[in-house]
Amino acid sequence: MSASPFAIRPDRVGKAHRLGRTPRQRAVAAAVAVLSVAGLSFASFTPQSSAAGAEYLKATAPGSWTIVGNGNGHGHGLSQYGARGAAGAGLTYQQILAFYYPGTSLAALAGSSVRVGLTSDGAVTTIGTGAGLTLSWSGGSKALSVAGASRWRLTPSGSGFAVAYLSAGAWHTSFTVAATSAAFSASSGRVRRWLSDGSSTVYRGTLGAVRSGAGEITVNKVGLDDYVRGVVPREMPSSWQAAAVQAQAVAARSYARYAVEHNASNSYDICDTTSCQVYAGKEHDAAGGGLVYGEETGSEAAVVATAGRVLRYGSSTIFAQFSASNGGWTTDGGQPYLVAKADPYEASSGDPYLGWSRTVSQRAVASYYGLSSLAKIVINTRDGHGQWGGRITAATVYGTGGGQARSVSTTGFELADAMNIPQAWFAGTSNSLTGHLDSVVLQDGHTAVLTGWVWDPASTAGTGRVHTYVDGTGKSSTSALARPDVQASVGSGSDLLGFSVTMPVPNGAHKVCAFAAASGQSDVLLGCVVLTASDSPIGQTESVTRVSGHPGGAGTVRFSGWTFDPNLNGGPNGRVHVYVGAKGYSFAASSARPDIQSRYHLAGNQVGFSVPVAVPTGRHQICVFGINVAGAGSNRLLSCRTIG
Repeated sequence: MSASPFAIRPDRVGKAHRLGRTPRQRAVAAAVAVLSVAGLSFASFTPQSSAAGAEYLKATAPGSWTIVGNGNGHGHGLSQYGARGAAGAGLTYQQILAFYYPGTSLAALAGSSVRVGLTSDGAVTTIGTGAGLTLSWSGGSKALSVAGASRWRLTPSGSGFAVAYLSAGAWHTSFTVAATSAAFSASSGRVRRWLSDGSSTVYRGTLGAVRSGAGEITVNKVGLDDYVRGVVPREMPSSWQAAAVQAQAVAARSYARYAVEHNASNSYDICDTTSCQVYAGKEHDAAGGGLVYGEETGSEAAVVATAGRVLRYGSSTIFAQFSASNGGWTTDGGQPYLVAKADPYEASSGDPYLGWSRTVSQRAVASYYGLSSLAKIVINTRDGHGQWGGRITAATVYGTGGGQARSVSTTGFELADAMNIPQAWFAGTSNSLTGHLDSVVLQDGHTAVLTGWVWDPASTAGTGRVHTYVDGTGKSSTSALARPDVQASVGSGSDLLGFSVTMPVPNGAHKVCAFAAASGQSDVLLGCVVLTASDSPIGQTESVTRVSGHPGGAGTVRFSGWTFDPNLNGGPNGRVHVYVGAKGYSFAASSARPDIQSRYHLAGNQVGFSVPVAVPTGRHQICVFGINVAGAGSNRLLSCRTIG
């Protein structure tokens, strides 16, 4: 059944799907990862905001902030817009699922069903009449056939239910059932539920009620594939590429099966709203008739093409969370198959949640946290993935309440909820001195290159200043590089917000830091890293390959890799020595390696080597050294291995 064309609505795409509460996003430590290459240390990291409040939103007289951000939903697992982009790039549904749920495999189920707790319409479950209508309960069943009856209903009575029918505009009690659950079924395999507003929904399977305290919960028990037929068109437009809709079908089926396997002792397995995943039955009709929405041709094809298939990790069905948009980065969902990684498919998907902007009321945020007034929000940590350092994981809200100054610790998801914005991946566009340290690399062994951006909202030039330090020695620089991406995010009048600053680093380990700076304000820490500089060569043996002879016999072995003396800055005079036992060979390390040049910001790229070495019969230890050609350093051992 097809519905009319539509714009994507929040109830179709864009909610955080979960069982119970959303698992809180785990804060990622702001540790600097230091990698060692042949004795030289260099930093590869994304800095975090300092606990002292390097990043903050200050309450202002207008009483609102302009907030910009990326993504919609928690970002765990499949991105619906990302799946659309991936399908557009030619990926199959199997490849899409493998990307968003790494390490999982597809498995086939047979004969599975799911119990869906339906949205309450009060303490009553009302259904329409139909051929073969029967009510079943534990220990009994009864055919329901009363002349003139147009509807039947279950209402709480004692510890069970009263069963009544509607005839001539009045309800009449037919009998009572002592059981705590009962369900209607019909010969057609479908039951129509009538709601108090006059609308109705047709459900496949059985429709009944389970007692809950003094009331009842309406429950639809339905085959798993029939359930997915009612989910997919409500979660993703069925007009999207088939592979995307098929991936959604498998994710929805897996999500429901996980619920079945973890809720056997509960009254139902899964709900029908965005707190779980949206399920709308076979069709929903308006009061007085007329289809509002229902199963659709594209989604039906996706269910058939993936019939019975669920995702498993090992032997267990996965918690297949999904959301509308991850903004370009998936988030860690606390499972080995829900990992944080860059998503290359969002950008080409037509995703409206990339670079959204919202106006946020400061009064509403204060009220959310039980405060009478708001002073500022300090962003303590982000997850380190993407623009602005990624999603906010922890923050502190400062204000007054009860006549006293108060502070409230909060998570990024809670803060997004307080602001009524789509995601915890956001930043304010004004009133905070801010910036980001994008990278720190050690060039030619003795020069630190710090790159990033800064913005001072109070600057009439629309730019910013950065203070950089090696230990206690520093210098001040003005941002002068074009960063239109940052300008678009912060709303600056200039795009000259980027910086690339060089600082000399003497031999040994030294702390290198960058701060955003502005007159009359404390410097804001952007990040620090420890760099170890040396005059000694840098390099790596990347491969060892026998090109002639056989193991144990005489032959030739080729050694390939790269090395350079920092004092030569990538020039053509680098040397590598290879020793077979006590016998040595000297070679030039002068082949082009633009990748190494880029990594270390060298003046030249003639640092590679690929050299053949004669090896006599027998076992021999062969060692490779990068040679100190100039300066005060010493030769560097790159590798040793036994050949024979």
